[in-house]
Amino acid sequence: MNNQSKANQTVKTQKRYTVTILAYPGMTMLDAIGPNDILGNSEFIDLTWASTEKDPISNDMKSLALSDLTYFKDISSTDVLLVPGGAGDHYVMQRTDVLAWIKQMNEQTILTTSVCTGALILAKTGILRDIKSCSHWACLDELKKLGAKPERKRFVHDGKYVSSSGVSAGIDMSLYLLKKLVSKEHARDIRFAIEYFPNQFHLFNSYTLPKFLMAKLAKRFHAIFKHARSKVINEKNT
Repeated sequence: MNNQSKANQTVKTQKRYTVTILAYPGMTMLDAIGPNDILGNSEFIDLTWASTEKDPISNDMKSLALSDLTYFKDISSTDVLLVPGGAGDHYVMQRTDVLAWIKQMNEQTILTTSVCTGALILAKTGILRDIKSCSHWACLDELKKLGAKPERKRFVHDGKYVSSSGVSAGIDMSLYLLKKLVSKEHARDIRFAIEYFPNQFHLFNSYTLPKFLMAKLAKRFHAIFKHARSKVINEKNT
């Protein structure tokens, strides 16, 4: 069998995976859209969105809405669950029905993943207890209080759990997921196709700054994020 025949056979026999992205009011859209474009561009991925609402969902900036999504209770299984973050995270953390669904899905996933403060939602269910995880740099203390073991990294893989830090890190994590699920070469091809060539080395970033300075920046961030979180909750409760 020549090399081309072997390559064709590999494509034909490659397993397909289902990926479900959770959508909710107040989510940060890039947390989900980044992974959507990475994973959705793979011929080995069947991607769908699960919405916590039956109405259209607005993002955290009220600048974009998603509609015609599958209601989360109508999805009973997936190979990969991805939970994005955003100002609506605490709203979801108050939804016992959504948390129960996440735990149910997690029982049969190959990988359960999160972007940014989506890790807080996963941790709220209890499934990240004593699991190495990461989230937005300003929310690592909150993640620790929920029982996870926070790390300041671009993304962390512990067992079947993969979590990434803030927003843009979801793109890096998704390429890593393709590498694990399909192949290193496939992930490389997708990265090249979307023209994503990151240079992560920079003296001013959340992985290199000293902890005391990160704590100072986090205090500013929380003042803004606290208001944004309460706004989402108040809107949904009225």
